[in-house]
Order: sequence, then C-alpha cells, then structure tokens
Amino acid sequence: MRYAGLSLLAGLLIAQTYNHPTTGQQGTYSGGCQVHTCSGTYYDDGGAGGNYSNNIDWIYWTFCPNNSTQCLQMQFTSFDVESTCWLFGCSGSPCCADILQIRNGPAQNGPILWQGCGTTGPGTITSSDPSGCLTLRFCSDGSVTGSGWAATISCVNCTRQPADNSDCGGAEPVCSNASLSDISYGPGSSAQCGGCITNENYTNFYIFRPTGASGNIQLSICPSNGTDDYDFAIWGPFSTGDPSLLCSGLGTPVRCSYAQYPRRSGCGARDECTGMASGNNDVSEDVCGNGWVAPLNVTAGQYYILMINGWTAGAQGYNLTWNLPPGMSLDCNPLSQPITRLSAQAIAGRGILLSWDVDPDRIPQGQRLVGFGVERTVDEGQTWTTIANLPASMSSYIDPQPVLGVNGYRLRYQYEDGSHEVYVKPAWVEWHSSYGTPFRAWWRADQDALHIEIFDHGLGGAVEVYTVDGRLLRKIPVDPNPFISAVGLPGLSAGTYLVRYGDLTQAVVVPRAN
Repeated sequence: MRYAGLSLLAGLLIAQTYNHPTTGQQGTYSGGCQVHTCSGTYYDDGGAGGNYSNNIDWIYWTFCPNNSTQCLQMQFTSFDVESTCWLFGCSGSPCCADILQIRNGPAQNGPILWQGCGTTGPGTITSSDPSGCLTLRFCSDGSVTGSGWAATISCVNCTRQPADNSDCGGAEPVCSNASLSDISYGPGSSAQCGGCITNENYTNFYIFRPTGASGNIQLSICPSNGTDDYDFAIWGPFSTGDPSLLCSGLGTPVRCSYAQYPRRSGCGARDECTGMASGNNDVSEDVCGNGWVAPLNVTAGQYYILMINGWTAGAQGYNLTWNLPPGMSLDCNPLSQPITRLSAQAIAGRGILLSWDVDPDRIPQGQRLVGFGVERTVDEGQTWTTIANLPASMSSYIDPQPVLGVNGYRLRYQYEDGSHEVYVKPAWVEWHSSYGTPFRAWWRADQDALHIEIFDHGLGGAVEVYTVDGRLLRKIPVDPNPFISAVGLPGLSAGTYLVRYGDLTQAVVVPRAN
C-alpha cells in the first residue's frame, strides 16, 4: 500500500493535559499527588482556552519522571501572568500581582529555578535535583487575570540518585526490630498517595512481617535535624510479601499522619517526632494533628508496608525506632531473598544483559533453588511477562529482543517444593534498536515507504532527506516527544537517498519495484 502523504504512524500515544489545581487538599498547599510522566501539556487552571482564576493561594503541584534514568523538563510555549505591582499582590520581589514559581525537586520549599510574571516566560526548565522532579507553585490575587501558560512536558537523560526504597516497588525488607536510619532523595517513579497522604516528597518504603506473636506495635520517627518535617503511613495486612504485586493498589492506609512540623498557625502543639504510641486513639490525622496516632494491632505472619515521607527539601534523614509487644520480632527470613543484586545493562548490537548474585546462606533451611524466571514489563510494572526460564546454575541472561523505550526486569526464583518468590527490586534500562545513535532510517517494502524513527525526543531538529547528489528532497520537522517518533515517506523512486538528522547521516537504498 502507498501513503497518501507524510503521516504519523498509527499507535503513537496521545499526550495528556494537566491543569494546575486551584485549592489545596486537606487544608494544605498541596494540589494533589505528584504526577509521574514524560509527556503531555501543563496549563494554568483555565486550560488551553481560558484565563486562570483569582485568589489561588500558593497552591503547588509536583511533576516527576516515570523512570529512574531521566529528569523532567518543561518548555513554556506561552506565558501571560499579571505583573502589575499592588500593595496586596502575591509577591514583593519580584514585583508581581500574580506569580509562578518553579522549584527544583519534589517539595514546595525546594530551590527556586525561576519565578516571575508578565509575558516573558521561563523558557525551558530542566530539573537538576536527584529526584528529577519539578514543583510548580502559583499565586494570584483577587483581581485581573491573564491567559496563563502552556508548557510541553518531556524528559531528558541525566544522572540520577538510584531510587532504591524511595519507590514502593523497591520497599526494603525490615529484618529486625533494631533502630535504623535512612534518607531519601525523592518520590521514586510511581505515586503512592492515599488516606491522609496527599503527596509524596522524599519517601522511603519498608515492608515488615511480625513473627512470634500478634499484638499492638508502636514506632517513632525522629528527624536527625529537629526542624525537618516527616509524615508516615502504613498499609496492610497482606498475605504476600511481594511489593511488585502490592504497590499497584495499596488502598487506604490503616495508620496515617500528615501532621506538620514545625506547627502551622492555628494548629495545636506538636513535637518534632511522629509515629504510633499508646494514649492516642485516632488512626489518621491531617496537617493539624499532634503527630501521633494509635498503636497498630498486627497479625503474626502477615505483611505490612510502611512509607515515611519527608516534606523538607534537603532533609537530613531520621531514626526509626520500633516498640514491639513481648514475643514479637520482625524477621525478613520468610521473604528469603537469596538474590542480593539484579542489574540490567544495554549492550549495543546484542540486547540487554541481566546479571544477579545469589547468597546461598539466605536460602531457607531444607530448601533448594531449582531455577529462575526472567520477567519483563514495558508498561511501568502494570503487567509482567515471563521471557525466559533458567536453571539455578545461571547468574546472567541476555534479552535479545528488548522493546523500544524503557524495559523493566524482575527475577522470580523457584524452590524444589514448588514455591516461588520475586526479588523485590526490579531493574530498569532504556533501549532502542540502533543503540548509540539517535535515529534510524530504512526502506519498508511492505508499505512502499521510507521509514524514520527518532530516539532522542526530537532534540536533533528536523530530518532532511537528500538525493545521492546532494539535492534536498524533503525537510521533515520533528516535534519534541518523549516517545519514539515514526514517520513514513512514500513514493520515492528507486535509488540511494541520504537521511540526515542532527550531525548524522544514513544512506537508504530504495530498490526497484518487481
């Protein structure tokens, strides 16, 4: 078949639109749970065709990349925010009646990358925070509005802090009731908000399993720096200890504290620590809570997920202390986890190399490993497909046919008695078929068309197609897009053509028709 003209191939994803919220949730400035994406268009609350609203009180919204190897970028294509100086306007410096702030990282108090008003917008803003996130705050006074803004959302490759247990899917098993210290660099790559938690900022996730006895547990979370603000939530009980199965739908927490520290105006007193302690009867509290909720009655043998959420940019970590009833302990041995490491590496021309380590001392007594299943996801962990079953003697595998884009891998291991578990930390890597180059061009005889695929989000500008003697035949604009751009150019005569993208050129031979 022939194309009627140049067109995008069917099946490309349609970008989402995001309108800035106008009110905070639960009496806070948080407009809602952070968005994990690498595409779409971000508008003021009026959307593409309307003005923004009056009386928006510094409401913020956080955008983060949906993978662990990139940083979020916003390119502002239009901007119109009231700039007149009024006594009761939003900001004294810069002098703006209404003002937009763009902050580095996932917190409302992160470093300011840009702030302003008028008709000269931010241009292109890229996160340099270890989380890869950007947070946008907006304030408008009681009169006069503008058409607001429009910004294209994308992601760019960057050096990021490893997600580790900042994401629910990488929840760290708790192996004892000893106190532990931890620090977070961001919210991971997927959102876990529910109950009194309206937004993730700097999160750590843990999975714990009480053994020996059931009963009420207590815990305290105390910041290393007394002015840092931490909240927490607990979900459970669950019959499985596999975070990859649990984190897609945790539901409402069974314990949750969103209390602010230092205390906001109009709320009661709160000390610097938070947690669960006797003498408290509430199971969930908002920003004006005292920081403490009731102990949790847990069942031995069941699993629970704990999230600790830091709200202070640059927070210095915390100490988590457990208080368990007599006869109870926290033991990660039932999780087994004889696998201590899983990594993924793209190798040009071969595929994605997976490798892992096994600690034989962590295999439960009386058990024997008999094999591994390699599972892959191409939709950010929503579904997993087994791509290989391997004997227990193997510790590496090459996926020879990864899909274009981000591939996620996890390892399922099986024991001799037929039971099996999944290693808790998936590995993620990006792949394209001509790895190491930003594009490829080839002739598709079945569609009688020259095809071009772009792998760098359109950063190289337009594609140019030349005849072999250097005559420009067609110039094709490429819109920035976090997904692969694929175009078809039909109706070319037999011969050799040169396809140029950025500073690279590829020759394509169009054969004679049979």
